[in-house]
Amino acid sequence: MSVLITSVVEVVIVLLFGMFMSKHPKTSVLLSIILALAVQYVLFGLWAIGPFEKTMGSQVVGREFMRAAVFAPETTQGLKLDAEVPIPNHNSKQALIHVKAAALNPSNYKVTLASIPFIRHIGKHVVGYDFAGSVVSVGSDPSCRKFKVGEYVYGMAATGSIAEYARAQCSMIAHKPKSLDFKQAASLPVVALTSLEAYMKTGLKKGDNVLVIGASGGCGIYGITLAEKVFKAKATGICSTKNVDFVKSIGASAVVDYKSESAMKELSKKGRQFDVIYDTVSSFDPVDPDYEPSMAQLLRENGKYIAINGWFSDWTRCLLSKITVPLFAFDVNRPNYELFLLDATTEMLETLASYFDSKTLTKTPIATVINLDRNESLWSGFEQMQSRRTVGKIVFEI
Repeated sequence: MSVLITSVVEVVIVLLFGMFMSKHPKTSVLLSIILALAVQYVLFGLWAIGPFEKTMGSQVVGREFMRAAVFAPETTQGLKLDAEVPIPNHNSKQALIHVKAAALNPSNYKVTLASIPFIRHIGKHVVGYDFAGSVVSVGSDPSCRKFKVGEYVYGMAATGSIAEYARAQCSMIAHKPKSLDFKQAASLPVVALTSLEAYMKTGLKKGDNVLVIGASGGCGIYGITLAEKVFKAKATGICSTKNVDFVKSIGASAVVDYKSESAMKELSKKGRQFDVIYDTVSSFDPVDPDYEPSMAQLLRENGKYIAINGWFSDWTRCLLSKITVPLFAFDVNRPNYELFLLDATTEMLETLASYFDSKTLTKTPIATVINLDRNESLWSGFEQMQSRRTVGKIVFEI
């Protein structure tokens, strides 16, 4: 049904664009060029690169194809293992990575390029962002000078990571923490960096009180550990009954069971008590509860409510702020509220690695490690993720 709906949307868009072209041919050409460049940038990271440098992945590796998890809307599960995915090429600002381990995130099933009109027809879309592995080939841009062939790195691959090889921007990788193995390192980037950036944006400091909503989820876990161990704040976590002991074990100063009506009422009775509220749950998805209306009442004056998902109106503000803040120093987000998108950098990954190598952080909760050897293994990982009851990350060993 989703494939049919997407096809209908494509037909409607083509018809509307055809009508627009007939009336505004010159404007249509300009818009087409802009759209083509935008799609190229999003899918392949080739912005401003042109023909200056292009390293063929197949020549480096010695074969043309690799095994990878790809989105497959035509299947019941929506994805599959494909042994004939072309090994990625890379440009001067990128590196080719031999992936040792890769991890799942909820966005891997909530947002899929293979379901986006038109874009779904462009190549095979590899699943995942998080990875850890070794450098096979690296570009010549200054952003890549830190990395050499054979070195162990971890980070994010915008064009997919659950594969034998992944292409990543050099600005989104760093050397793997020496104290962690590949599986542990691969479990970190999205969830740990998102929580780190959330606290950097809110200015969380020693002695502050922070409320983490969804404390047993991927981002919530690092919301607790970073607040307590790195920022020296006092973290209160909200989670379900069965995860209360787990959230306590990772260092929360207090834990509230959202299934207990009396516990939630007691939390509300205390009034404005938090300097920061970090919401990892609320979203536009009707399956997810909306905590903001009730929890925002617990913010202290000048406190900050920061979220990683939200309503469409807040997503619009989030995207607009990407333009208005750098150009006009004007933030269009609501007062004391911000929905943000992770902006991962090498520097942030290095900072995160230093926390583990210095033993400031020691725990990398992993729910399960799955050997990526057949479709059933891949589907099992996604079923666990979609259950919304997994504690810790789901990691694929490649």
